[in-house]
Amino acid sequence: TLWEKRVEALLMLLTRRGVLRVDENRRALESLGADAYHNATYAERRVMAISNNLILKGVISVDELSARLAEIDRRADPLP
Repeated sequence: TLWEKRVEALLMLLTRRGVLRVDENRRALESLGADAYHNATYAERRVMAISNNLILKGVISVDELSARLAEIDRRADPLP
């Protein structure tokens, strides 16, 4: 789907720009826990790992992420 392609594009952009490294992403995926890992889709796991890494690195805060997600929820079309 379109949003899954966007997740992959975001991950590629963040790694190419040096914001995230492959080993950080792998560690974040492995630290999701068995329930989250097995009950989420591939793209959902990627989004969780990216989000966790960006928060840990101070690139975004939990409050900023929450505000952005709330903004997206209010949209008529969440994927412009």
